[in-house]
Amino acid sequence: MCLFYVAKQHRREGRYPQSAGGNKVRSSIFNPLPLLIADEIGGVPVGLRDTAGGESQNAVQKNKCIRCYPTLVLHYICRISEAVRHSQAENVIFVCLCSHLLLSLFIKFHCMEGLVTKNTGSWYIVRTENGDSIRCKIKGNFRLKGIRSTNPVSVGDLVDIELNPDQTAFITRIHERKNYIIRRSSNLSKESHIIAANIDHALLIVTVNTPPTSTTFIDRFLATAEAYRIPVCIVINKSDTFTEEDREYAEALRYLYTSIGYDCHCVSAITGEGFDFIDSFIANKITLLSGHSGVGKSTIIDRILPNAHVKIGAVSTSHHKGMHTTTFSEMYPLPQGGYIIDTPGIKGFGTIDFNPNEVAHFFPEIFEISQNCRFNNCTHRHEPGCAVLKALENHQISESRYTSYLSIIEDSSEGKYREAF
Repeated sequence: MCLFYVAKQHRREGRYPQSAGGNKVRSSIFNPLPLLIADEIGGVPVGLRDTAGGESQNAVQKNKCIRCYPTLVLHYICRISEAVRHSQAENVIFVCLCSHLLLSLFIKFHCMEGLVTKNTGSWYIVRTENGDSIRCKIKGNFRLKGIRSTNPVSVGDLVDIELNPDQTAFITRIHERKNYIIRRSSNLSKESHIIAANIDHALLIVTVNTPPTSTTFIDRFLATAEAYRIPVCIVINKSDTFTEEDREYAEALRYLYTSIGYDCHCVSAITGEGFDFIDSFIANKITLLSGHSGVGKSTIIDRILPNAHVKIGAVSTSHHKGMHTTTFSEMYPLPQGGYIIDTPGIKGFGTIDFNPNEVAHFFPEIFEISQNCRFNNCTHRHEPGCAVLKALENHQISESRYTSYLSIIEDSSEGKYREAF
């Protein structure tokens, strides 16, 4: 405001041109920003108008390389810098003001924030605040910052991007994540893979057959979600294909996980059975869908968003496992607000960065009973006076859950991830 005041004083002293009637002078400069400044201070310095006027406008229009506004702003910053050298002292304040505001616009339009909505391997799709989707790459220095993940940028990340003249961009910074789901990469024991970031809750899609989902896989996912405070709802899909034996097993699964505090639903993505809870569950939330290949994640999204046209595959009849149809993670906006994230099928779920002494914290029923153990650092494997082992003998803790607990401790102690889960 001080600069505007001084500039107005200069205008009153006759240092800026005015029309005969005292009206403000409208410059022919192509850049719209100086016109706004001219409205404020009553005119444009002669030196600046002569230096950055008609000739530069024609040059800009003829320059086919300048295709986006950020580049245009940068061009005018350079032109104003030239004007500074040729301007008289009384014009310096105006020139500096123009440069400052143009630089602010350059930063605003050239550097943006956005949400990563799709990961295609080498490219990321970032949705900006104004709704544009921009193809982005990460700069090489991300690999030098000690990030031990196979995907430094994940779907759901909030990022800063710098626009390029060809309408692509570089991701320059990842905002701090509130949470994420992470697993050990199956082929790289020391590398991790972030499935999704900044999510409100997760739907873990499982099936009792075609393909079967083991309780070990379920428990590993739940433990990881507990570690990062992500609520999980278990969805047992394909209820329309259940035999009587399948239905009994599905009910046993539902009883096991509801008894320890998890929501669990039996549904059919084909018929719509059991889908009553879905709409209210996902509204205005960022929801992750995860599970093995072939459990019906894409079919569920197709039922929720019929116009999404998600590719759907079949289960192999030879080994009863799903075949990858979703190859990259992608966020789909929901009409009621929020997003749903479709992810590639996970063959195995290896845990990472778990302290063996803290694994029990991520099994709610084990953690609750462990308060009665004789030793504070009890690992619940062989210690005398262990309340967890006693509860296991009395069937207060499921054997499958305890087996999963031991397997995660072994993962934390061993260097190699075993892909069997």
